[in-house]
Amino acid sequence: MVSKAEKSQVTGLFNLYCEAYGEDPSDRIHALKQAALRENGITDDSRKLLQEMAKLRQDMQKNQRKDELHVENRNMRQE
Repeated sequence: MVSKAEKSQVTGLFNLYCEAYGEDPSDRIHALKQAALRENGITDDSRKLLQEMAKLRQDMQKNQRKDELHVENRNMRQE
């Protein structure tokens, strides 16, 4: 995970870079997002699948936390 300090530093430097070249930072970020979607073949038709994948990932993470708590509780009882 990226720290808030690093995100802030990168954002500031990126904004300065864009300004130095006469570009609007938000327009530049939009262009980067468009390029990433295009490179990965993501279109509006992908939305439903991506939503399902995001929900599955959330469910997996929730279940993983439950499993970790279960193991932690079991370990505490064994002590």
